[in-house]
Amino acid sequence: MKSTVYQGVIFDLDGTLMSSSLDFQAMRAAINCPPEQDILAYIDAMTCIETQQFAIDAIIAFELQDAQEAKVIDGVLDTLHHFKSHNLPLAIVTRNCRQASRIKVQSGKLPIDIILSREDAAAKPDPEALLLIANDWGLQPQQCLYVGDYLYDLLAAHNAGMASCLYAPNGLPHYHQQATCVIQDFSTLIEIVCGEQQALG
Repeated sequence: MKSTVYQGVIFDLDGTLMSSSLDFQAMRAAINCPPEQDILAYIDAMTCIETQQFAIDAIIAFELQDAQEAKVIDGVLDTLHHFKSHNLPLAIVTRNCRQASRIKVQSGKLPIDIILSREDAAAKPDPEALLLIANDWGLQPQQCLYVGDYLYDLLAAHNAGMASCLYAPNGLPHYHQQATCVIQDFSTLIEIVCGEQQALG
């Protein structure tokens, strides 16, 4: 096995490995969440158990519908299989619910067994899930790379002391400078992680 730049790679799921068409505006409207407020934080702060459970169920329904329609993103499978051939440990950390996450991983045939959803650890940008995985692998956080497509992914990696890779296929968002590195397609991730140039195919 060749020496790699990173000893383990953790991925976000929605918008990074699998497509997502979640309508966050509709999700907020369904549970009366104010615009721009984090949906999960809003639900966590609810004091009425019945109202909170209604909100949880409503959001899960949106996520399960999205999971049925999700497709694997171009280049993902080739890249993941390349990492597997290098015996790199791989994991997923997502704010999605466990059931929808499992559906997406199975339908996309993603070769990743470790999947931590919001039921398993505090949701990003909290670093808990990232640190749990690094510890399970016996690695220091700085030996791992977290790959995601949104600000919360970059913040979670920063909070965990990990390098971050922003997947930005449609142009650079205003927060891109917070990422350790930026990719527009998955073919370039191999060079970043393994320190080598290799054509996928």
